[in-house]
Amino acid sequence: MYKIILKIARLSTWTLVLLTIILSEILTITFSSIQSILLWGYVPLNIVFIGAVDAFLVAMPLSYAIIQIIRFSARTHLEKAELKTEVDARIRIEEGLQHSLQQLQLVTDNVSDVFWTMDRSGRFEYVSPSVQRMFGYTPEEALNDPHAQARQLFKMMEYPGVPKPVPLVDTPVRLSKSPGGIQKRAPVLGEHTEGLLTELGYGTEQIAAMRKARVV
Repeated sequence: MYKIILKIARLSTWTLVLLTIILSEILTITFSSIQSILLWGYVPLNIVFIGAVDAFLVAMPLSYAIIQIIRFSARTHLEKAELKTEVDARIRIEEGLQHSLQQLQLVTDNVSDVFWTMDRSGRFEYVSPSVQRMFGYTPEEALNDPHAQARQLFKMMEYPGVPKPVPLVDTPVRLSKSPGGIQKRAPVLGEHTEGLLTELGYGTEQIAAMRKARVV
């Protein structure tokens, strides 16, 4: 009995509804038959026939069709609700990102430090207005200024993914015994990971496992 109850509990709601309708039709036929026996002493075949037709040819197919329509409508409504939730979430994220970009733009446009971005071809995409307040030059004018070129204030270095050398601001002060200056470019993301892990004692298989697990 306990196993039967567990099996019934695992059935879907719609299956239980359909089984309930079938059971109600069977009970209707049964009660009609009992009533006929009590009144007339026998069960007319037309009552059984009409009850069977009503149960298995009308009620069951109609109930199944109604259930499918309700399920389809509910599924469609749920998908629309989920889509609306996802769209609302994306809108909130985009609005938050737009607000963050506006705040960043406000900061970069008003601080005294110089910020710039470059595309992969080495062209300036953005330079903060402070560059002109600080130097009196636009980025292009600063790079091409004869004095800047004579003093070698910018060091051109190759960078992965960029088709031509990128200008980097070198050390402006040159000392005879310790001249200083840029020795190498900044690494790209993860460029030195394997070397550092090897220095820390990790083997090739361990590093490969960490990469597979997206730890590094």
